Amino acid sequence: MNNFYFIITAVFLSYFLAQTSKVLTHKNLNFKKFFFGTGGMPSAHTSAIVSLPIAIFLTEGLTNMLALSLVLVALVIRDAIGVRYAVGENAEILKKHFKKEKVVISKGHTIKDVLVGALVGIFITLVVYLIW
Repeated sequence: MNNFYFIITAVFLSYFLAQTSKVLTHKNLNFKKFFFGTGGMPSAHTSAIVSLPIAIFLTEGLTNMLALSLVLVALVIRDAIGVRYAVGENAEILKKHFKKEKVVISKGHTIKDVLVGALVGIFITLVVYLIW
């Protein structure tokens, strides 16, 4: 059961620290956008999802859960830099072309956002592991 708490702690801290670090990289960040917005540097979702297989590997080694978590990593990262980013770009074009004020523009992440998020997840998980 000790592994469970380590994994949850590492994933949560990776997400939380990546999300709170956005205060340093955004100019006009309000409370609602900070907690419920998407996009930005670094990707907190990537940080959390990259933390998961590392924490599983450090505690359990090569297991079926590790394989499952790696599939989740691929899906989340693909969504962050592919699908959600493209949807945000299309929303901007629609808003300009049709002059609609109510079009919600919610961008995903750039590759740089995802890479930094992944590095945050790796670093935080290793630090938590060393402290644990």
